[in-house]
Amino acid sequence: MEVRKAEMKDLPAVSRLYRLLNEDMAALQPAYVRPADQDEAFLRESVREKTSDILLAVEGEAVRGFALVQLRHTPPYTCIVPHTYVYLLDLVMDTPVRGRGGGRLLLAAVKAWAKEMGAEYVELQVFSQNTRARQLYEGEGFVDQMRTLRCGL
Repeated sequence: MEVRKAEMKDLPAVSRLYRLLNEDMAALQPAYVRPADQDEAFLRESVREKTSDILLAVEGEAVRGFALVQLRHTPPYTCIVPHTYVYLLDLVMDTPVRGRGGGRLLLAAVKAWAKEMGAEYVELQVFSQNTRARQLYEGEGFVDQMRTLRCGL
């Protein structure tokens, strides 16, 4: 498996994997996530923009996974130390190839992309129940920085 940047011709494969990701996340958080397709305009913009990319894990011509990354800056509040960082919006591997190192390969590519963009760190969010993803991220050096708490009314 190797990693390359997505092109417009790859977006149908990315859309298929996004559907899989959304189905997986809906199973974990059905009150907040529903199985749905990703917006095509958003995917095209992610490929076109200089501050975002979709990194693909490929075997030959087959797209096996992707990571969608965005260059971001901390908000300009006086109390916040300014930082440039990369936000890993989504990462997914196709079901048949999970556990074969593709996620680690994509994370290495995400870190390389972040360095190339001048970022100081990579940030992401992961559902508490997504233990497999949390193990992957923690094994790759990600640490808990903040928790989101929710109170139903």
